[in-house]
Amino acid sequence: MAVIRFTDAEPPLRIMSPQNLFYGLFFGLGGGILLLVIFVGLIYWRLARTGRIRLGSGAPGELDDEQRLLEEERAAMEQLDPSQQDAYYRAKGTQTPLTLSVSFN
Repeated sequence: MAVIRFTDAEPPLRIMSPQNLFYGLFFGLGGGILLLVIFVGLIYWRLARTGRIRLGSGAPGELDDEQRLLEEERAAMEQLDPSQQDAYYRAKGTQTPLTLSVSFN
Protein backbone atom coordinates (compact mmCIF):
# COMPACT_ATOMS: atom_id res chain seq x y z
CA MET A 1 0.00 0.00 0.00
CA ALA A 2 1.33 3.43 -0.97
CA VAL A 3 1.51 6.15 1.58
CA ILE A 4 1.31 9.79 0.49
CA ARG A 5 3.15 12.06 2.81
CA PHE A 6 1.91 15.61 3.27
CA THR A 7 4.74 17.94 3.85
CA ASP A 8 4.63 21.42 5.20
CA ALA A 9 6.49 22.66 2.17
CA GLU A 10 3.28 23.73 0.40
CA PRO A 11 1.82 26.96 1.75
CA PRO A 12 -1.66 26.69 3.19
CA LEU A 13 -4.61 28.22 1.37
CA ARG A 14 -4.36 31.95 1.81
CA ILE A 15 -7.40 34.03 2.51
CA MET A 16 -7.46 37.39 0.78
CA SER A 17 -6.47 40.24 3.01
CA PRO A 18 -8.97 43.06 3.58
CA GLN A 19 -6.68 45.51 1.85
CA ASN A 20 -6.51 43.39 -1.32
CA LEU A 21 -10.28 42.87 -1.22
CA PHE A 22 -10.81 46.64 -0.94
CA TYR A 23 -8.49 47.34 -3.87
CA GLY A 24 -10.20 44.75 -6.04
CA LEU A 25 -13.70 46.03 -5.31
CA PHE A 26 -12.70 49.68 -5.53
CA PHE A 27 -10.97 49.47 -8.89
CA GLY A 28 -13.39 46.93 -10.33
CA LEU A 29 -16.53 48.87 -9.44
CA GLY A 30 -14.86 52.19 -10.19
CA GLY A 31 -13.99 51.04 -13.68
CA GLY A 32 -17.55 49.88 -14.26
CA ILE A 33 -18.98 53.17 -13.05
CA LEU A 34 -16.52 55.08 -15.22
CA LEU A 35 -17.62 53.12 -18.30
CA LEU A 36 -21.26 53.73 -17.40
CA VAL A 37 -20.67 57.50 -17.10
CA ILE A 38 -18.88 57.57 -20.45
CA PHE A 39 -21.68 55.56 -22.10
CA VAL A 40 -24.42 57.81 -20.70
CA GLY A 41 -22.42 60.90 -21.68
CA LEU A 42 -22.05 59.72 -25.26
CA ILE A 43 -25.76 58.94 -25.56
CA TYR A 44 -26.72 62.31 -24.06
CA TRP A 45 -24.31 64.12 -26.35
CA ARG A 46 -25.71 62.27 -29.34
CA LEU A 47 -29.33 63.06 -28.47
CA ALA A 48 -28.72 66.64 -27.34
CA ARG A 49 -27.06 67.62 -30.61
CA THR A 50 -30.09 66.98 -32.83
CA GLY A 51 -30.50 70.72 -33.43
CA ARG A 52 -34.06 70.82 -32.18
CA ILE A 53 -35.40 73.04 -29.43
CA ARG A 54 -37.45 71.09 -26.94
CA LEU A 55 -40.14 73.12 -25.23
CA GLY A 56 -41.16 70.37 -22.88
CA SER A 57 -41.36 66.67 -22.55
CA GLY A 58 -44.63 66.34 -24.42
CA ALA A 59 -45.53 65.40 -27.93
CA PRO A 60 -45.27 67.79 -30.89
CA GLY A 61 -48.23 70.15 -30.99
CA GLU A 62 -48.96 69.80 -27.29
CA LEU A 63 -48.92 73.57 -26.92
CA ASP A 64 -51.94 73.71 -29.26
CA ASP A 65 -54.08 71.76 -26.78
CA GLU A 66 -55.53 74.93 -25.22
CA GLN A 67 -56.84 76.07 -28.59
CA ARG A 68 -58.28 72.60 -29.23
CA LEU A 69 -60.05 72.65 -25.85
CA LEU A 70 -61.58 76.05 -26.62
CA GLU A 71 -62.86 74.72 -29.95
CA GLU A 72 -64.34 71.64 -28.26
CA GLU A 73 -66.00 73.86 -25.65
CA ARG A 74 -67.45 76.10 -28.36
CA ALA A 75 -68.81 73.05 -30.23
CA ALA A 76 -70.36 71.67 -27.03
CA MET A 77 -71.96 75.04 -26.24
CA GLU A 78 -73.80 74.97 -29.56
CA GLN A 79 -75.63 71.83 -28.43
CA LEU A 80 -76.77 73.29 -25.08
CA ASP A 81 -79.75 75.57 -24.52
CA PRO A 82 -79.14 79.06 -23.02
CA SER A 83 -80.04 78.05 -19.44
CA GLN A 84 -77.56 75.16 -19.52
CA GLN A 85 -74.93 77.48 -20.96
CA ASP A 86 -75.50 79.98 -18.14
CA ALA A 87 -75.22 77.18 -15.56
CA TYR A 88 -71.99 75.99 -17.16
CA TYR A 89 -70.43 79.45 -17.14
CA ARG A 90 -71.52 80.07 -13.53
CA ALA A 91 -69.92 76.77 -12.48
CA LYS A 92 -66.81 77.65 -14.42
CA GLY A 93 -66.62 81.04 -12.75
CA THR A 94 -67.12 83.25 -15.81
CA GLN A 95 -70.15 85.25 -16.84
CA THR A 96 -69.65 85.43 -20.58
CA PRO A 97 -68.65 82.81 -23.09
CA LEU A 98 -65.04 82.75 -24.24
CA THR A 99 -64.93 84.11 -27.76
CA LEU A 100 -62.00 84.96 -29.91
CA SER A 101 -62.63 87.93 -32.13
CA VAL A 102 -60.31 89.87 -34.34
CA SER A 103 -61.11 93.40 -35.35
CA PHE A 104 -59.18 95.47 -37.83
CA ASN A 105 -59.70 99.11 -36.95
